Amino acid sequence: MSNPKVPLAYYHQPDKRLRATQEKLFTALRQLYTAQTPYADVTITRLCRQAGIPRQTFYRHYQNVGQVIEYDMAVMVNEFLQQIDHTVGGTAQSAEIAVKLMLANRTTLEMMFWGDVTEQVIQYIKRDMHRVHGYIKTAKRDDTLRLEMDARILIAFAKTLTLHPEFTRADFVSLFKQTIPSPPADI
Repeated sequence: MSNPKVPLAYYHQPDKRLRATQEKLFTALRQLYTAQTPYADVTITRLCRQAGIPRQTFYRHYQNVGQVIEYDMAVMVNEFLQQIDHTVGGTAQSAEIAVKLMLANRTTLEMMFWGDVTEQVIQYIKRDMHRVHGYIKTAKRDDTLRLEMDARILIAFAKTLTLHPEFTRADFVSLFKQTIPSPPADI
């Protein structure tokens, strides 16, 4: 009997109200970012007013404004894993999938740097990589340092992508393949 492929992504959807709240808050935050509002000027009160939601609703789900960005980054990471799950030979296509997602979400990546939540996102990615690598029979459970380095390289790559819109998708895929290790084929 063959081993079935273990899904890498999370497929449980959050509560509809949380998704609606996140969408309103992130849309309002994106508008503030696009208007070049300094992040230090984005208060919870201002964000809630712009999003049209009560502060109590905000505090039901978040502790600070940066968590709105972190949540959207977690959704992007999970979308990457879902695409890997649903692509034949997904891990072999990881560079193409990652670059396509990053380019499609360039503003979200820029907002991560604007909101200075990169460290939180790095830790989230590291935990997710550790979880995914836990599915691999040959993975060493003590690879935490390497996984953290990979997560930091990934964020540095994202920063480079946001700073250089003059490069093509093919350029970024080539650079990604040279810079970021591909996941093992047996996941």
